[in-house]
Amino acid sequence: MKKTNMGVKLLIGSSERGYYINKNGDVFFKNKRRKVNYDAHGYARFGVKDERGKVISVMVHRLQAYQKYGDRIFEKGIQVRHLDNDCKNNNWDNIGIGTQSENMMDIPPEKRKERGVHAASYNIKHDAVKIKNDYSTGEFSYRDLMKKYDISSKGTMSHIINKR
Repeated sequence: MKKTNMGVKLLIGSSERGYYINKNGDVFFKNKRRKVNYDAHGYARFGVKDERGKVISVMVHRLQAYQKYGDRIFEKGIQVRHLDNDCKNNNWDNIGIGTQSENMMDIPPEKRKERGVHAASYNIKHDAVKIKNDYSTGEFSYRDLMKKYDISSKGTMSHIINKR
């Protein structure tokens, strides 16, 4: 079973070093509650120093899933799921694992439709030339371009810019 970089990060932050997530989704280190930060997508994270002293960001829902399911979270095609689609709810009962399809089905139907309409209405071919031109000037970062063209995925932006 191949472990991903994220998997390694989870193992570093595991209970073997004194980090754990309780049933309510709160983070503790040696029985003291830790503060979490939220990323741009609303996911809770906390920092753990590795053996070199470098701080590594550990996602709370991933560590909760690791505590609940063990190495099964590292299996190919498996994702950690927030069963109620609330990425801030890291409660033991709200964390599951499954396929990407199952994860998408956790999103309420009206939200899935809304996302689909937004994606369908976006004219990527028309804007691709503009995006490439803006990027080539050196005046815009990926983040700037994502904001300007309302693109939420860095991967999509990379595909547009680097597509040959």
